Amino acid sequence: MEIFQIVLCFVIPAIIVFFIQRFSMSKLRSNEFILQTPKPFFVFSSARLLYWYIFAVMITAFLLAMLLYNGNGNETRQMIAYKTTTGAPVFILEQASVIFLPLIFITLFTAMIALAVIGRSVLKQMPEEGKPTERFTRFRFTFVLMALSLIIPPLAFGSLLLL
Repeated sequence: MEIFQIVLCFVIPAIIVFFIQRFSMSKLRSNEFILQTPKPFFVFSSARLLYWYIFAVMITAFLLAMLLYNGNGNETRQMIAYKTTTGAPVFILEQASVIFLPLIFITLFTAMIALAVIGRSVLKQMPEEGKPTERFTRFRFTFVLMALSLIIPPLAFGSLLLL
């Protein structure tokens, strides 16, 4: 049963993240400015994929722990923190976090640096005088959404603790 729970916590997030990333990439590739910097875009998308996957595994493990131990977010967090329960979700949230935490920071900072490189290359092309064209306005909106995509997973994980 515990092997099934571990597989559940790793496979379901992989499938969900794959489809979200695929949809996101199709939308991002439609922006001409992003396609002008293929290497930083590849670095950003790869780092973001791993970042999302790690958070998806942690969210799935926490949801599974809430279901298995019949607790709300705070009770489940306390059970895991005080080691009053065992099982696959506890293993993932407790033991695997030693690996996940450094990976989260590495992927986050890598994605942010790649995003900065993309933004800098677009800023070089922006006209110095006059109002920016609609292409730049669309890129600005896309750029903000790319940055927000790095904020949503921690917010989702943190909100589980409040349930």
